[in-house]
Amino acid sequence: MNKISNILIAVVLLVLYTGCSDSDDTSSVSALTVVKSDVEYPSEGGSGTILLKTTQAFEAVSNASWCTISVSETTINLTILPNLNVGARNALIVISAGNEKCQVNITQMGDMADCNIEGEHKFSLLGGTVDFEVNTHRNYTVSSEGGDGWLTFTDDKDGKIRVNVASGPYNLAEPRTATVTVAIGNVKWTGVFEQLPLAGEYVIRYIRDNGTQEGVCRLDITNTPDTYDVRYLSGVPITNAGGLPGKALYTDGKLAFPMGSQFLGYMNVTDYGQVPLYMYAYCKKGNIVLSDDLQYIAPLVLNAENQLELTFGDNGVWSNDGSLTVDGFYYACVKDGKIVKNWGSMTDIVLIHK
Repeated sequence: MNKISNILIAVVLLVLYTGCSDSDDTSSVSALTVVKSDVEYPSEGGSGTILLKTTQAFEAVSNASWCTISVSETTINLTILPNLNVGARNALIVISAGNEKCQVNITQMGDMADCNIEGEHKFSLLGGTVDFEVNTHRNYTVSSEGGDGWLTFTDDKDGKIRVNVASGPYNLAEPRTATVTVAIGNVKWTGVFEQLPLAGEYVIRYIRDNGTQEGVCRLDITNTPDTYDVRYLSGVPITNAGGLPGKALYTDGKLAFPMGSQFLGYMNVTDYGQVPLYMYAYCKKGNIVLSDDLQYIAPLVLNAENQLELTFGDNGVWSNDGSLTVDGFYYACVKDGKIVKNWGSMTDIVLIHK
C-alpha cells in the first residue's frame, strides 16, 4: 500500500471524490467532506492535519511510507519525513466513510542542496577561521587539497563546516593556496583559500603639502626573523640613498616601522660633505625624533577588494599624555644636532599590496 512516487509536481492538486452513501439514491447529502488540509511540505518534512466533516465513522490510508497518519476524532494528523532526493514527491491519502471516498494529494519539495563555501576566501599572514553551511538532508563529504600544514577543517556532520587557516611565516614569498570541496554525489562546491604574504610591492599613499600623494615601495624578506627591508622605489620625497633600505618588523600581528632604524644611507650636503639620511618619527606638531621605542604600526587588514591594506598609526609610546604621536616620517640629514638638509614630512601613511 505504501509506494513512493518520483514524479515532480509543480502545482499541488487537491482532488476530492465524493459519492452517494446509497448508489440507488443520488439525491442524498454527502456524509464526508474535507474542510481543510495541509498539503504542501518542504524538503525537511514536518507535520500537518486534514480536517473532516463527516456524519459517520471513517478510515484513512496513506500510500507512502514517508507520509504517516494518525486519526483523532475528525482530524487526520500527518507526519512527513525529510526528502533525501532531489526531486519532489507526492503521496495520496484515501479517506473512506461508508460508500463514500475522497482523496487528498500530499506534495513534498525535493532536497535542493546548497553550500556557501563556493568562491575565493583570502587571508592575511595572521590566518583565521571562517564558518560555512551545507543545506541538505543527504549525506555529504568534505575534502581539502593543497593545505598541508596550514589549512584544516572540521565538520559536525550536521551541515556546519569550519575552515581554519594557520598564521603564516614572515618569509612567505608568494601567496599559498588550498581548496576545500563539499560534495553530494556528483554535485560539488569548491572554496579556494589563499593566504597573502607581507613581502612584495605596495602602493604607498600619504599626506604631504596638504594633499594626498602616491608612490611605490617594496618589502623584501631578510635573513633576520620577522624583519623586512623597505625600499622606496618612486613617488616619495626621497628614495633610498645608495640603495640602503629602511626596516619594518612583523610583530604581534602587525607591521611596524621602528623609528630608530630608518637609516637610508648618506647624502652629499653642500658645506657638510657626507651626512647620514634618516627617516625620523614625525608628529604633526612639528616634533621629530629617532628612537626604536617609537613605532609606526599597522594591523594586517584585507580591504573590500581583498587586498592587504595597512593603515599606520602611533604606538602610544612617545608621550604618556598622548600629546605627541607618531603621525608619519620626516626625511632629514642631521649633523652635530643640526638639520642641514631636509625633504619634509609624509603623514597618514597607507600601504596597499599590489
